[in-house]
Amino acid sequence: MIIHFIRHAKTVYPNRNQSDFERDLLPEGKIQVAILAHYLSSKELKIDQCFCSDAQRTQQTLEGLKAQLNCKKISFAHALYLCPKGEYKTIIEQLTNEKEVLFIGHNDGISNFIKYLTEENCLLQTCEYAKIEVLVDSWQAIGPGTGKIIDQFYPPAQLSFD
Repeated sequence: MIIHFIRHAKTVYPNRNQSDFERDLLPEGKIQVAILAHYLSSKELKIDQCFCSDAQRTQQTLEGLKAQLNCKKISFAHALYLCPKGEYKTIIEQLTNEKEVLFIGHNDGISNFIKYLTEENCLLQTCEYAKIEVLVDSWQAIGPGTGKIIDQFYPPAQLSFD
């Protein structure tokens, strides 16, 4: 079983006129999404279920990646907005026949859950991708150390030709 994780791309800074929930991607964030989309295009992903925070920035990140993700089903969950690591576990424990799932969310919860699964320090940067192989027979058996990072990619917000 596989869990894919993507943290939303780089966003505008919060201001008085816009709530944190409504923050948009910066032009640099859109570049990150395009670079990650290119990276994922060679992976031939087959995602059974995608769970995406319903915040503006996570939805925009998903929209830019949708063609490469090959998702059978997409669910937007407000519970994933700035949630603790336990929310990811709650959702995963409800899975049954899915072989590969994807979460698009926020720090600190997304990184803390990866650390919980893998027992490795992991702090996803903006638009960073991590693929975790789950080393148990059922989603309900996940716990500390039951996952292993088998792929990880961080798209820079700017291209450098130095």
